[in-house]
Amino acid sequence: MRKYILLIILNIIVVLLQSSFLGELFDYSYIPDFVLVFSFAFLLDDQKELALGNAFIGGIVLDLLNLKVFGVYASVLVVLIGLVYVLQKLLVKTLFFQSVMFVLAVTIFRWLFLQGSFKQALIGGVVTSLVSVFLYFVIKKVGNRFLNGSYRVFL
Repeated sequence: MRKYILLIILNIIVVLLQSSFLGELFDYSYIPDFVLVFSFAFLLDDQKELALGNAFIGGIVLDLLNLKVFGVYASVLVVLIGLVYVLQKLLVKTLFFQSVMFVLAVTIFRWLFLQGSFKQALIGGVVTSLVSVFLYFVIKKVGNRFLNGSYRVFL
């Protein structure tokens, strides 16, 4: 339960940063989709429930901030993560192949929702995939230390 409360807080912060602050500083095609970044990083770490939960919660937060039909982002993100998970289990589980699947999934998502050119969607897919692979290595390293008890906080 604590994980999902942290996911809600993380998704609210990330979506607010992505949609307001970072969009003003950089071009939208270079900003990674942070909801997908965290979902893909959890999927790389074989945490399917966290990946699907993050996609659903992040999609709900995106739906609340946009004036489109409620539930569209959440359903599309969950379907994309589920599709990538099924392809990951059916096909090869190498990091390169999973990154290519992430690029394709993000490109499709951006091309459908951001109404930009295919080139901008592809750039966003590559950036999102690279950031998610980096975050995967951070989660893997820090997560193992948390499980071993290296980062204990005593009150």
